Amino acid sequence: MEKEKYRNISTTNSHFRTTITASSLQEEDRVFLFLEEQQRQQQKDMMLAQQYHAAIASSNTTHQNNETFLTTTTPIGNRSNDSHDPPSPPRRESVDIIIMVMGEARNFQRWHDLWNNYLTHEPEPVVLGNNYSEYSHIIAPTPDASKLSFVYASYDKPVTARYNETNSTSDFNSYMVISHSKTTRTIYMPGSTWTQARNKLAEEALLDERRRGRKYDYWVFLDDDVEFHCRKREGGVLFDKKQKIEIGQICWNRFLDFLNFDELIPQKATLLTVKMGRKSNFLTNYGAVSNADPFVTAFKRDSLQYHLPYATLREGMSEHNSAYVQYCLMFTCMKQSALYIPHICGKNNDHRPYTRGFNTSEIAEAAVQNYGPYLNMQHCDNIEYYVKRVFIRAPDALGLDLQIPSKNETCDSVKYRFYDWEAKVLSN
Repeated sequence: MEKEKYRNISTTNSHFRTTITASSLQEEDRVFLFLEEQQRQQQKDMMLAQQYHAAIASSNTTHQNNETFLTTTTPIGNRSNDSHDPPSPPRRESVDIIIMVMGEARNFQRWHDLWNNYLTHEPEPVVLGNNYSEYSHIIAPTPDASKLSFVYASYDKPVTARYNETNSTSDFNSYMVISHSKTTRTIYMPGSTWTQARNKLAEEALLDERRRGRKYDYWVFLDDDVEFHCRKREGGVLFDKKQKIEIGQICWNRFLDFLNFDELIPQKATLLTVKMGRKSNFLTNYGAVSNADPFVTAFKRDSLQYHLPYATLREGMSEHNSAYVQYCLMFTCMKQSALYIPHICGKNNDHRPYTRGFNTSEIAEAAVQNYGPYLNMQHCDNIEYYVKRVFIRAPDALGLDLQIPSKNETCDSVKYRFYDWEAKVLSN
């Protein structure tokens, strides 16, 4: 017998019509909040259009190698386009970020070093285009450890266990104290799959937010074998895309630094990621898709209720299906809202054994099982969602915002899936 939980709301699209019922004032209040949110989104769209046309009217564009770069932008502070010397960069507060990595215990040390080095690195000016002046007058904030957290989940053995392997002789007992520090901790999830581990890390993030008394601005999930590549620059000038490439720490720093700049991130983007590929496989302008690989995923906190938790799978299913269900959800509700950060890409170095496969019927089955009470997902057997990435591109964030479709209002009901999961996690 189904519970009557929600106020009557009718939502309709070409795939379905569903009615949600409510019986409490608390649920009724959320309905009004949804209506207010929709009105605010319409106002934002109008404002973005006005800002973009104003920016275009006062900007010059330059074309190089069939790529478009905005050489002057909507004013962010004061600067002269005739000078190659940026003014003193304004300082700002860092945003709250939780980084969550799942993988083998042997890779913890690499991530521990990346994280510690980020906390102590000297922030760089932002450079997005081919000239010195583009955004180089703003600089990332110095990392604030009180606003940042790092969690590493191992599935093969505890990070704190002593071990010796061919490529590593580290004694992780030395990390016992660090794993319980304010900024870094470890979790052991024996035998966990990719989906199980990410959902467990998401639970930890919820509990951590309750402990700290405020929400993070970004929840960032990463596979443990990710390696970042990025475009080299010198003196504020970007080298040609195919000539000079940075690898590792500096690219990791730039990835996290980028999250601190609202003005560089489209408002309609629901998540940020990097393009998958080796060396120079990054975008040199702004781009977004609906089906970005989840190996690197930075969810905006105010969009989590659409994305999480990840779809759980029955035994024997391909572990890729959790990502495929996300693709279908993105196409249905938040089309082309996954932003590729310019000038950074990444690749997976390890190829571990796990259940693989591609079957659209199984994808639809997993989607219906996970979203059935909240959203009709029977159309997830559409192969077009998975075999091709359709890009939208623009020279800047405002231009991309005008191209990203607004969230599908008929998908508001999917938020209740997140709220029900959240209530269950916080009640334990």
